[in-house]
Amino acid sequence: MKKISLFIFLSWVITAFAFGQNDRQIFNLKPGWNAIYLEVQPNQNKISEVFEGIPVISVWKWNNSKASIELIQDPNELVPEQKEWNTYFKDKPSFMTNLFTINGGNCYLLKINGNEDVVLTISGKPVLPKIKWISDSFNLVGFHLEPGNEPLFKRFFDYSPSHKDQTIYRLIENKWEIIQNPDSTQMKSGEAFWVYCNGGPSEFVGPLKIELEQYDELDFGQNLLEQKIHITNLSNDSNLTFKNMGNIPFKYWVPITVDNPGWNELPNIKTFSMTDDKYLSLRISVDRSKMNSFKRSASSNSSLIEVTDDNGMRLRFISKASQNDYKGLWVGHVIVNKVDENSQKYSPSPTDSELQFRIIIHVDEDENVNLLKEVTQMWDSNNSKYVLVTDYSKLHNYSGAALRNGELVGRRISSVIFGFDGIKKMEGEFGFDGVLNTHIDIHPSHPTNPYYHKFHPDHNNLDEDYVSYKQESFHISRTITLKFIDSDPDFSKENSIGWGDTVLGGKYEEIIHGLHKDSIQVEGSFRIQKVSSISQIIN
Repeated sequence: MKKISLFIFLSWVITAFAFGQNDRQIFNLKPGWNAIYLEVQPNQNKISEVFEGIPVISVWKWNNSKASIELIQDPNELVPEQKEWNTYFKDKPSFMTNLFTINGGNCYLLKINGNEDVVLTISGKPVLPKIKWISDSFNLVGFHLEPGNEPLFKRFFDYSPSHKDQTIYRLIENKWEIIQNPDSTQMKSGEAFWVYCNGGPSEFVGPLKIELEQYDELDFGQNLLEQKIHITNLSNDSNLTFKNMGNIPFKYWVPITVDNPGWNELPNIKTFSMTDDKYLSLRISVDRSKMNSFKRSASSNSSLIEVTDDNGMRLRFISKASQNDYKGLWVGHVIVNKVDENSQKYSPSPTDSELQFRIIIHVDEDENVNLLKEVTQMWDSNNSKYVLVTDYSKLHNYSGAALRNGELVGRRISSVIFGFDGIKKMEGEFGFDGVLNTHIDIHPSHPTNPYYHKFHPDHNNLDEDYVSYKQESFHISRTITLKFIDSDPDFSKENSIGWGDTVLGGKYEEIIHGLHKDSIQVEGSFRIQKVSSISQIIN
């Protein structure tokens, strides 16, 4: 079976053609008529702004919704108010103009005044090609080609039955000329041509086609972890080169049928192999753990992505991603698997079995961190928003947040392992390489004290007459430490996306006083996931 090598090259330096989320297209316009194709959506698309400083006489855009074209008119034969054309005239009465904007993915005829060449530079967002061909007609079209490496006409159109060996016109010295030798004539980036579409409908944009889940950009926002890039490679004999010209780090999915399966970090240069079925769905994830700093507020990153093949095509699109800040509710679990009773020298030993329990942490607007025993999500109808409530005496002020058996109820999350009332403040820093500490005192008469029993005469903290206080149970204290780490303690390449962004974890340590004559020290790991962005709790 024939193989195709797919090369991924990730360049982290912005090139001369990439400005944040912008691309740039440059045209060398000659006096007289020019046929151009736009690969970018101008930042300012008002026609007077696009051609500011350019001695343009008129601009013409073919209106392919009006009629088919069987005969090609030379530009000098065009007259205003033809239904097949939308036009702009710089120095003619305004009623003759019905073209007001310039948009990416379209072809334009420009008439330039003067005797010298002029350079037109258009900056904007790149667009992916999409052509609405009219059957049995000439179509004014352009293609996304790599400057300096453009293909021959014949090789380019041989991949489409509707366009193979069909007539093609190119604008040469103000006249449309038929391409007589397409097998030896090279196409040109940014140029528009008249190409005949024979027979049935066509969506041909070239031998290389990319489809994204969001049309012409890869926008992960703050919450999306994964998207797919669908690639069609009709030539099935070329290499594909990906270039990342921005600052978003990616991971890619390796199928289980290939060595090193799961989510892998996408290095600067990477080679993939794909079979000759002509299609590839590339799963891409943002590695937010490597975006900027981790003591952060929400921030955005962008990358200009370029895809080229060996046949001279070049497709570009924007990828965007934002970091989540850490504010909100985090829920996860702790696994305790080591213990030591030696208070003189700490040397934990593995346990015969693991203890696992839930942990709930909240980070508020001021980055204060609190350990929670329980919390309920409710609906604040007065302010039309969800709220987090830890004080059950205030639940009646709100409505339920979920429907259960036909009634609105709150979403309650609790952890039975912690015995304290309200919330417990944690000191330290939340996030990668951070350390959090908190201290929990369990009074001898607290309901969660394991030695206290309200109805047992030896453990109810009352005298023999059940009247006066008499301490019979012990005071217990717990010192808890969470040490965040930058690598996943439960590392699984199948589930590693989201780590460092909406998933955090590290080492769990706890010292317990009062259960034994010596302090008991335990350790294990913790893993928490952000489940809500609500930064305020009602306590």
